[in-house]
Amino acid sequence: MPLTYKKTILTISVHPEGDNPVFSETATHVSIDDHAGGPFLVIGQSRDDTDNGKIIVDFEEFDTIVEAVQLLKDSIDEKDFA
Repeated sequence: MPLTYKKTILTISVHPEGDNPVFSETATHVSIDDHAGGPFLVIGQSRDDTDNGKIIVDFEEFDTIVEAVQLLKDSIDEKDFA
């Protein structure tokens, strides 16, 4: 029997238009991760000007990050992470 495949979004990049979504220091990456205990949310940036573990978010960017979090949350199927 052939395998059936599905698509699962694991990372969303929130960034200003025109900026590189991968390498931009202004990009915020919202992702789902799993260390064998179930899925959890990871939010990070590639900035050089912040203390380790901190992110810097403009008020205008915040709502878009919240939308990205909700999109990931709504799209995951907990059974895939069992």
